[in-house]
Amino acid sequence: GATIVPTAADAWAQQMVVKVKEPKAEEFQYLRPDLTLFTYLHLAAYPEVAKALLGAGTTAIAYETVQT
Repeated sequence: GATIVPTAADAWAQQMVVKVKEPKAEEFQYLRPDLTLFTYLHLAAYPEVAKALLGAGTTAIAYETVQT
């Protein structure tokens, strides 16, 4: 299940974060190797997001590419 937390920092401190949109530049500080991020990424349009994810070692799953 999910847990509602009081701050964005608390949310980003979890093992997995599910977002509607790609991380914004001010959220890059929360990216880290033990984080799994499930969100819309569209990395071709946002190369700075790709660089931030790679630099942080974050596991990122782009939901627009998930197939059943």
